[in-house]
Amino acid sequence: MVNDPAELDFFRGSELIADPYPYYESLRQQCPVAKEKHHDVTMVTGWEEACAVLNDAETWSSCNSVTGPFPGFPVSLEGRGDGDITELIGQHRDELPFSDQLPTLDPPTHTNHRSLLMRLITPKRLKENEDAMWELADQALDDFLAPGHGEFGRAQFAGGCGDGVSHWVVKTSQDRILEWDARLIEDKPGQMISWQSLEGADVDNAGSVWFTPATGGRGTVVKVAMKYSPPGGKLGAMIAKFFGDNAEKEMAEDLYRLKSLLETGEIPTTEGQPRGGEK
Repeated sequence: MVNDPAELDFFRGSELIADPYPYYESLRQQCPVAKEKHHDVTMVTGWEEACAVLNDAETWSSCNSVTGPFPGFPVSLEGRGDGDITELIGQHRDELPFSDQLPTLDPPTHTNHRSLLMRLITPKRLKENEDAMWELADQALDDFLAPGHGEFGRAQFAGGCGDGVSHWVVKTSQDRILEWDARLIEDKPGQMISWQSLEGADVDNAGSVWFTPATGGRGTVVKVAMKYSPPGGKLGAMIAKFFGDNAEKEMAEDLYRLKSLLETGEIPTTEGQPRGGEK
């Protein structure tokens, strides 16, 4: 992690995926409310300040709580300063991504929806519905990983071959097709999974994914480790360039897409969304 947290991009910096807490601590030491420089977002880290924002629905809106600053607002907000845009949000809310999801709703709609939902989210109800939720998660992954559909970053899942073997295809920037079969080496449900490419792979690779509970029961931390050995010659140089510099960034983006798929049943995109002005 770089020494100056101000240089880190909270929204896109892959350095924060493994351990974001030093970054949070540095922000708190600066000020409970601070402006980050990359996307002109105000970061609120103080407990009292955060509670004040969350409990003041008349001043603050949750309309972009899922997507953050990236899609922008459907119409330009230039020149409005600190003026009240409540009416403007009401006019264009349906044009924002995830506008029908509970986290983006404001009172009184949010209050009404939440009161109905909380009757279902009790420890007893969650336990009773655990099997159904696992089934829905499996179905979402099965649909997403269907041959010709499942794609994370540059590698595409082309189908299962039986006996723990799957086939993968990737297309390079020079339109060359690389393929390999990978065998599942170890699978500990809810803990880890590892794989190794088989003989004859265009790119010899292996990796593992670990799942550990986050601090304070705040979800699950996913850690990915990968290694690959490209062949020699011009093809090897092309593969090294293809996988090299942006591999960590693309892996972080893939994990974010998987997180969104499992939590919402869809992958967020700004495609077709109007963009606000950028500073």
